[in-house]
Amino acid sequence: MTTEAEPTAVLITGARAPAALEWARLLHAADCRVYVCDSLPAYVSRFSRAAAGAFTVPAPRDGGEAFADAIAEAVAKHCIALVVPTCEEIFYLARYRERLEEAGAALFADSLPALLRLHHKLDFIRTAASHGFRVPDTRLIETPADLREALSAWSDRERVVLKPVYSRFASQVQIGSPRPGRAQIQAPANLSPANPWVLQQYIEGAPICTYSIVRHGHVVAHAAYEARYRVGLGAAVQFAALEHPGALRWVRRFAEAERLTGQIAFDFIEAADGMLFPIECNPRATSGIHLFAPEDGIAEAALRHADPAREQGLIAPPDGRQAMIGFAMAACLLRRGLTWAERREALRALRRSRDVLFRARDPWPVLGQVPAMFALLRLGREHGVPLMEASTIDLEWNGDAI
Repeated sequence: MTTEAEPTAVLITGARAPAALEWARLLHAADCRVYVCDSLPAYVSRFSRAAAGAFTVPAPRDGGEAFADAIAEAVAKHCIALVVPTCEEIFYLARYRERLEEAGAALFADSLPALLRLHHKLDFIRTAASHGFRVPDTRLIETPADLREALSAWSDRERVVLKPVYSRFASQVQIGSPRPGRAQIQAPANLSPANPWVLQQYIEGAPICTYSIVRHGHVVAHAAYEARYRVGLGAAVQFAALEHPGALRWVRRFAEAERLTGQIAFDFIEAADGMLFPIECNPRATSGIHLFAPEDGIAEAALRHADPAREQGLIAPPDGRQAMIGFAMAACLLRRGLTWAERREALRALRRSRDVLFRARDPWPVLGQVPAMFALLRLGREHGVPLMEASTIDLEWNGDAI
């Protein structure tokens, strides 16, 4: 007499993110029992049929240990085998990895030192340079005097970029001139040794994004994509897969040099001569996950069913597959200043893209956006920040002691 094996139980954290919903659906399609959690009372993944259970946990930024203990308790209660972080709660989970392992779950993430090195915008650039990659000139800025000195040294350049060492969605980024005038870069009010920024060489070229799953330095799954439509300078709302051998070679070389494991994403600028310049790294889930479908096998890659040395080729989405955050993409169509040609091109992209929230067999996350939005608005009011900042403020990591 034979009995069917119990489905693998997986817990997805940071479940407010569309990437978390995508992971839930991919893992559910791979016959996993999926649980989701977040510190918000309402989030889109909670309403998905892919989730066997959903619960609220303490905010990581308010107490990393309490957050990790709640996750460990859920692991033990639901016999979780794998925890998949999707946002910056990954740093808190990596800090308390042993508690999850003692409760019975593996953490789909690299070590905390590796994550921190990649998350820090200057440390990442230095790490890439140490492996022989060409990188943009990048300087640490801790005081207004540092900024004045750096701008003076770079006065022959047309444009430079100033951004916080720890940031997301390109928030607070300045792109301007190093020379005096209306377009000159200005010292941020919060600039200090405790809140450092980086001044970076501006690279002319085309932005390229990548998202990969790596295991012990081996790239198991990979997507390179264009993100032409964004909210301001930052968060992309439409993603188009492309075949880019140069980006794949870069990621493979870096992952092998660092012996990385987990999810890893890079933002590049491709110069006119084809040279790729790394701009920053996100050692976590990003929008690239939306370009994968169940039939691609990425869920199995995450579950580590196969020995990396025996992988039957790279898991990758087909060239040209497109996805979007539908309501945000629709807003791009209504943006002022677009020419008719640009508006037609955006409409064409919208028609060709799969919405990341809506599925005919799983429609409720679309309606779940309403209570999820109210939860974020309430969080934003509590902290006195706009909606975009509110979306990560209680789980982001900005160099604080964990």
